[in-house]
Amino acid sequence: MTISVSDTALHGHLLPILGAFHSTHPGIHLRILTHSTPQAIQVLKNRLVHFAVVTTPSNIKPPLKETCLKSFQEILIGGKHYSFLKDTPHHLSELIQYPFVCLGKDTVTYEFYSNLLLKYDLVFKPDIEVASTNQLMPMIKNDLGIGFIPERFAKEALENGEVFSIPLEEPIPRRSICLVENTSRCLSIAANALKQMILSPEF
Repeated sequence: MTISVSDTALHGHLLPILGAFHSTHPGIHLRILTHSTPQAIQVLKNRLVHFAVVTTPSNIKPPLKETCLKSFQEILIGGKHYSFLKDTPHHLSELIQYPFVCLGKDTVTYEFYSNLLLKYDLVFKPDIEVASTNQLMPMIKNDLGIGFIPERFAKEALENGEVFSIPLEEPIPRRSICLVENTSRCLSIAANALKQMILSPEF
């Protein structure tokens, strides 16, 4: 069974489900492909994977179908060099002068923040683009720029004082982790079992 997952979806929701599934069905071989959301949607369209678990916005069209699993909030953080920004709320227009770290242009995260800043007549030009969510925190900790990151991913570094939350005047819309299926393809018994576990309210 082959599934495609985005980095945020994998670490933000899917890993414990995969662990539970593997314990329940130890004989089923799992192939996990890590893609950006647009890449995951493309391989799903091409019927190369059984389904995908990605982050919004996914911009899907039939025969693809999306089911939201959980929402998450992203926050803006900076390292010690930018700790002076933590005390008062800032407008995005004030912060655009500082270097930003973000996922690359081929990701929906980049698209999401480009569109968000465009609402305020701002152009999003990150100084550093990284390939995965896991690379954001080390870059921000080492003062290479400020960046948006899922709140739960930043929790430990915030508690340890390695990074600081930068309050904003403008709200950042919540995003979602979702299951995307190609309704033109029938799932195998194993793939359907994993799908049902992913959709279970237990997780």
